[in-house]
Amino acid sequence: MYRQIAAGKILVYFISLLLLFLFVACLPPGRPEITAYPLYPVEEVVMVQGVRWVRGPFRTYDERYPLVSRSTTREPESKLYQEVMFPTDVYVVFTEEMETPLVFLARSPHGGCILRWWPEDQQLADPCYGSIFMLQGEYISGPSARHLDRLPSEVRDGMIWVRNEIIYGEPHAKTYQTYP
Repeated sequence: MYRQIAAGKILVYFISLLLLFLFVACLPPGRPEITAYPLYPVEEVVMVQGVRWVRGPFRTYDERYPLVSRSTTREPESKLYQEVMFPTDVYVVFTEEMETPLVFLARSPHGGCILRWWPEDQQLADPCYGSIFMLQGEYISGPSARHLDRLPSEVRDGMIWVRNEIIYGEPHAKTYQTYP
């Protein structure tokens, strides 16, 4: 009888540990450690007119991840989420005239859509909502309320390095007007 009680206690202990392990494994990941990562060779960015879309193999914590959805009344609603992104999609801007590369998140700060590079106009554009940005990340037009978000970067031994720390774009002074 004592063996049955001991075996039962061991079984309960084992099941408790298993449930604890499963609970911890299912928790969302916390903020990743801020670290510098090698991103892309300088000469390959310069060869493609100084702009390159790169899928960075690192995690980035975004406390202002934008997403536009529709309400039950079909009106657009913009919400901000706190998300850990992996991989992190970025645009690298670096020309021979620049000393430090610019690395922008490849998503629009307005609705979260992946930006498109327009080489003929030297601009990055939001194909979903129409915001347009200069290569320096500055807002030109559209519904975005701020400039592009960027990641700190530098050049080391011919390689562009980036830190997984978002510097959010400043609000701009322009007003966007919709027309009926």
